[in-house]
Amino acid sequence: MIAVDLNHMDPIEGVDFVQGDFLDEGVRKQVEGLSGGKVDTVLSDMMASMTGVRDRDVQASLDLVSAATLFGIQNLKIGHEGDEVGVVNGRPTYAGGDMV
Repeated sequence: MIAVDLNHMDPIEGVDFVQGDFLDEGVRKQVEGLSGGKVDTVLSDMMASMTGVRDRDVQASLDLVSAATLFGIQNLKIGHEGDEVGVVNGRPTYAGGDMV
């Protein structure tokens, strides 16, 4: 598991921590390096700091969502036809990665 935050985080066993801004390409490259390849899950609860300027705040939040989504597209494991692990609502599910 890899955690990223602007603020310091006390160590948690089994968690690699990168302190920095996820919008910074260098931070994302650090995460990619720590992951050692494709990942099972991308979980983002990132929220931009609110300034009270609605247009700025909305755009800052959208920038974070876009960065997390792009990271997921580039780094999640991909399920393959024939590797179905179950059926949900009548549709096959795969052992690929999840975006949460």
